[in-house]
Amino acid sequence: MSLTSNWLLICRRYLGELELKYALAKVYRHFDITAGEKFEASLQYFGWITVSPKSVTLKVQKRAGVELTPIDPTAAPQNAPADPEADPVDPQAAS
Repeated sequence: MSLTSNWLLICRRYLGELELKYALAKVYRHFDITAGEKFEASLQYFGWITVSPKSVTLKVQKRAGVELTPIDPTAAPQNAPADPEADPVDPQAAS
C-alpha cells in the first residue's frame, strides 16, 4: 500500500467514504466522483487533514499530471498487505 493509499485510508476513517469522495470532488471539480465509485491515487498526490471539534478539513495537493482513476470495486487490491485494523469497504453501503 502506498503512502497515499494509507493517507486516503486515514482520511476515510475520519470523514467516511462518501464525505472523502465529496471533498476530493470539491478540490478537483473536473472529476466526476459519484457515490458507489472507489478511487485510488498515486504518489503524485499528497494531502493532509485538520480535525477540530467543529470541522474536518481535507486538503489535497497535486504534484504531477497523474489523475485519480476509477477502480473496479470487485478487484483485489494490488500490492496491499493485509491490514487487520483497516475498515472493510462494502460497495453496497455507498449506494
